[in-house]
Amino acid sequence: MATAQTRTTSDSSVQAGDDIARTARVQKEILAVGDAFRARNPWLASHTDTIGLGIFLVSCLAIIGTATAYGFDLLPAWATILIAAFFMSLLHELEHDLIHSMYFRKNAVVHNLMMGGVWLFRPSTI
Repeated sequence: MATAQTRTTSDSSVQAGDDIARTARVQKEILAVGDAFRARNPWLASHTDTIGLGIFLVSCLAIIGTATAYGFDLLPAWATILIAAFFMSLLHELEHDLIHSMYFRKNAVVHNLMMGGVWLFRPSTI
């Protein structure tokens, strides 16, 4: 029975090693694709902060607008939920990017305000 347990432990160690190697290979490929895309589109690298801030502002305004329209009985509940959920999903993705300092790396005030805004509009993240 000890042999079977040793074999299982050994097999899982090999599988874990394969998973780590596979993950590293996938990460390397993703980074290479991103680098190639930025090389073909240099404007993207120079406007990344503006794009991120634009997504943030449009999402926040859309959520406020949707809630306001619902409050004035201009939008049904089902549409309000779908529209707000879509823009909250954009904020969720933006949060991941902010956690990895993809926007406003050199401006902590704007970076932190955006993160605070994401948490304000998505209270379940706190």
